[in-house]
Amino acid sequence: MEIKDIEQDGVAILILSGRVDDRDARGLEQKIRQLIAKGRRRLVLDFQQVELFAPAGLRVLRLVAQMLKGGGGLALCALGSQATNVIRISGLAGQFIIAPTREEALDRLFASCGLSPLTVAVSRILGDAALATPPPAGERSPLANEVARWLGESPPPSG
Repeated sequence: MEIKDIEQDGVAILILSGRVDDRDARGLEQKIRQLIAKGRRRLVLDFQQVELFAPAGLRVLRLVAQMLKGGGGLALCALGSQATNVIRISGLAGQFIIAPTREEALDRLFASCGLSPLTVAVSRILGDAALATPPPAGERSPLANEVARWLGESPPPSG
């Protein structure tokens, strides 16, 4: 298995190719753990080039989903029929954001993190990296603070 990682809109996207079997699942887990250790809390796994997805990969997906609870998220996209069947038969499909395309996976991931389409669109236009880390609950993102400043709103009270 090969893993290519790119970043889009503050999200780490892992483009997987080849086979995700017992041996390769460990490598995938290590790569994801490294990204999380670097502060990446939103991940999309692109399965478009995956030839085989073995049940060992499910363990990795479940582990990652648990690691990202409460301030992040995991989305899967472009699943082939074989990977879809493995996930569906396992009964775990409801634990993941699953989308047909990478763009839709990003949109669903942002929505699950409470980011509006407008916030994402403005961030894309401005090239803002504020989407990389979600703000703590009840606080505004740096982008929201900047827009509020432009609109003449006072800053939020300090906690």
